[in-house]
Amino acid sequence: MTSSSPDPSEYQPELEEIKPRICDILSKITGPSTFACGETISEYPNPGLILNEHGGIGLPLSEHDAEAIISKARQSPFGKGAETLVDTTVRRSWQLEPSQFQIRNPQWNSTVNKILGQVYTNLGLSGGAQNVSAQLYKLLLYEEGAFFKPHKDSEKTPGMFGTLVICLSSAHEGGDLVLTHNKETMTMSLASEFSMSSAAWYSDVLHEVKPVTSGYRLVLTYNLVRQNWSPEEMSLVYGRHKDQLVTALRQYETCLKARRFQYDCPDYLIHPLGHQYTQVSLRADQLKGADLGQTQCLQKAAGELGFALYLANMERTVVRDDGENMARRDNYGYGSRWNADDDDYDEYGEEISNETDFRFVARLDNGTRVDDDESLLGRVHVDADAMLDREAYECNVPDDKERSGFTGNEGCTATYWYRDTVLVIVPPAKRVPSLFECDVKGREIRSWVKRLQIDADSDVSKMQELADLCKAVLDGRPGRGRDLKDPFQIALMQQTALAALQVENVALFDRAMKDVTTPLPEEAYRRFGCLMARTSDTDAVETRVVSALKATRYLNMKYQSLLKVEQHFRDTVSGDVVPDQRVRFSYFSEKTLEEMADQAITSGTMRKVDGASLANIAGRWDLVNFAGRFLPGLLAQGVACKAAFANRLFKLLDSAKDEYGDIDTSLVSDGQQMCKAIYMRVWFAFELESQTTVAQLRSDRHKMSNSERMKAYDETLLNGDELADLLNNTFNLKAAREDQARSQLISSIKSVTDSATYVHTLLPFIKAILEQKVEMYRLDSDGQLSPQSVQMVTSSLESYITRFVGKEPKAPSDWSQLTRGCRSRCSDCAAVNRFLQSPTQKVGRFPMCKSRRQHLHNCFNNVSDVQYTIETLRNTEPNIWQITKHNKQYNNYESWKRRHDDATKRVKALQEAGPLRSYLGDMAEAVLSCDAARIAEARTHSGPFTEHAAVVTPSRLPLQNASPNSQPASVSRGSKRSANDDLVAKGEKRARPASPPDSSVQTPGKLVDIIDLTDD
Repeated sequence: MTSSSPDPSEYQPELEEIKPRICDILSKITGPSTFACGETISEYPNPGLILNEHGGIGLPLSEHDAEAIISKARQSPFGKGAETLVDTTVRRSWQLEPSQFQIRNPQWNSTVNKILGQVYTNLGLSGGAQNVSAQLYKLLLYEEGAFFKPHKDSEKTPGMFGTLVICLSSAHEGGDLVLTHNKETMTMSLASEFSMSSAAWYSDVLHEVKPVTSGYRLVLTYNLVRQNWSPEEMSLVYGRHKDQLVTALRQYETCLKARRFQYDCPDYLIHPLGHQYTQVSLRADQLKGADLGQTQCLQKAAGELGFALYLANMERTVVRDDGENMARRDNYGYGSRWNADDDDYDEYGEEISNETDFRFVARLDNGTRVDDDESLLGRVHVDADAMLDREAYECNVPDDKERSGFTGNEGCTATYWYRDTVLVIVPPAKRVPSLFECDVKGREIRSWVKRLQIDADSDVSKMQELADLCKAVLDGRPGRGRDLKDPFQIALMQQTALAALQVENVALFDRAMKDVTTPLPEEAYRRFGCLMARTSDTDAVETRVVSALKATRYLNMKYQSLLKVEQHFRDTVSGDVVPDQRVRFSYFSEKTLEEMADQAITSGTMRKVDGASLANIAGRWDLVNFAGRFLPGLLAQGVACKAAFANRLFKLLDSAKDEYGDIDTSLVSDGQQMCKAIYMRVWFAFELESQTTVAQLRSDRHKMSNSERMKAYDETLLNGDELADLLNNTFNLKAAREDQARSQLISSIKSVTDSATYVHTLLPFIKAILEQKVEMYRLDSDGQLSPQSVQMVTSSLESYITRFVGKEPKAPSDWSQLTRGCRSRCSDCAAVNRFLQSPTQKVGRFPMCKSRRQHLHNCFNNVSDVQYTIETLRNTEPNIWQITKHNKQYNNYESWKRRHDDATKRVKALQEAGPLRSYLGDMAEAVLSCDAARIAEARTHSGPFTEHAAVVTPSRLPLQNASPNSQPASVSRGSKRSANDDLVAKGEKRARPASPPDSSVQTPGKLVDIIDLTDD
């Protein structure tokens, strides 16, 4: 019985049939370009070469002028990795920098532009000739015997894609230019006594200059650069190829879905490009020739199917047993590529290892790196089966090699490196796992989620795609089920949670936040508000809002987050929404505020900004109720928190009076009595809080950055205007006498132990005094300074300078240190020792391979009593061994200088606020120059400022920490209780009842009925 032929429409080819088909399609997209071009310039002007300090250089070049050039030139170096070397066995020629000569003929630029136009056409460039320029790089002279072995040009400037040489008229023989690319070789003879020739090629083309056998070869070299360039769209001719690619990629996707085992079908495909590209030029608009056409065609096909394309630099490393080749001459390749018939190219011996890795993976559109550049692994392993043509790839000629030599009992090995730039073709279902494999931190995936969120905000049809992406991220994240510690992974999960709220999928939100213990970003609460206005499952959203707020430690952050929810609920809710929904939300909001305030008061970790937020919450309550419930706990908080609460509430009451005019006087009286009670407690035991307080109130213990530290100070310490408001409000309410408050303030300044209090509180307070913002330190009616204000300004500034700037230490002499290293004739150790002996050098950088870095590490780091640090910089190839000197004397001096310069800048800035010199008097120059020595000397003769000690006796005793119903100890029985005690007592009697959501919600307190203070 014979089997019938399969229906062609149902036939599904195997992977090994699909890959050659894709290769065949792409090979037909060849592009119009070649890798190099050249021509003879029959009509040309004399460039008018002028050699500095010599004069004109005639053409054809004479021996006399050639010798003049050599006398001013230096040997041409070459690049090996990150090093720049001079080795006449590799390169032998002379070079002049553009600063050493001039091209005087104004017609020369026109000639170069004409040559550039031919290069643009012959290399098949696109994007507009006006965007291609030739930048003069060097003048090279090759004398008899000069040459340059095979090499590739480095990209010396952004946008560089190739090299242009113009061989000037000079009699010589030899010096042929040989260019090789993709096993194709082109030879150009540019020698001519009476004409000029040009040649141009792409940067990654292997080329050499053969030895000059007689005469002199004189060459101007230019860097070819593209700027403001975008590639032209692929020709319609490629439309048929695009359709074929769509069919082939769809078959690959089907094959991938049908696989039983992972090794049956790779998660992505790899297509090697014809040219090699550096990390800087690894982007679509820098691709050359056929690479550009093939990539554009693949982009069109991938776009139809949802495939993703990435560019990557890939490296294959093969290690072989090389014992049989030790007798043969080794080739010092310097990164060059060997011809297959070169005697120095051998790939004999048993293969020991063969590994292929991505070294750099980038987005196609803008070159943004997507692999994990900070990973300990440093590279991503590549599945060799993903190569579209694995057999051809493994037959490539190596780009570099190294022989180890015999080491003890180990045999000799040879290592071969094969480097290519490739296109990585990723199907939709494997895009997220592939990105996680490249970047376990998920930065590119997070960027992808954010981009799709923006699209979905303006295009509802993108919502399902966003939901699918969220699910793929949660399914593919490494380390699922564990608490997250890595900040990048936390950021990714939070971004996914935001996207889940956007698509209104609470289950996905829960999955994203399951392993995250850090607070949600602000955007989450905006999404919560929108969702609460649209969802029918209000309970589920409310529960998650409360849970998210509990993960936030500080009241200020909780309050601002809840305001976001309220704002976006109101903005989203429709006009015809049922009243019950508004009532329910209002009840939820007020109940949540109450719980937040309770938690904050109980925690005992309220900062200044938390006190201000609590005042905003008080503005939404009946103040008597609020006082009864929260005032005792508030009085137990720190000075800055209490002051911020009272200052804010005082301002809210003033704003209400200004806005409404006929506001209930009892309401104002209740608020002022509460403020007065708080101000009395503040001055009963006043202290200026410091950076120690900041540390005690922090929610974590990680080392803060400078910006985080400044933010923490702003949120915790009183600033100058707030201290001024505290004093002004205190005296307006008669909560303390001026002499008492002044004495407490001076005493507190004496106990300041850190510069943060001066910088964030006292110096801004001095500024407020100079601006006449502090009532008790203002000029008198005759415009005269009071002794108290002079004392406050002068003593504060002198104390700041003497305590936290200090006297100038002795300046250091030099940076030289003792030498170390091995005793052998080691050039690396010698170079480091020359750096150590230098009296001026502070940082030494030495690019080298791992074995050489390890040797230096053993010689210079594993020793005692060193005054330097060593680190490896891994952002270049080869890595850089860096050594940084330390000098205790210098460090002390530099630390003082930084403090002095900062203090001088701050103190002098105070002059803009008012007549600072008038306050300082004879001490003005010493203070303004922050000269601690002069200040100390002056005070030795004149003595310090004095102030009369005073015991603070408040005009009304502060509330005690005991029950608000108890009387202060100094109040006798039968006497009248203070109004403050009455306020607290009334609060307990008028406690606020809770209301269930289904009953009518009573508006709490008369203050809310009159004004809304929460947006002030």
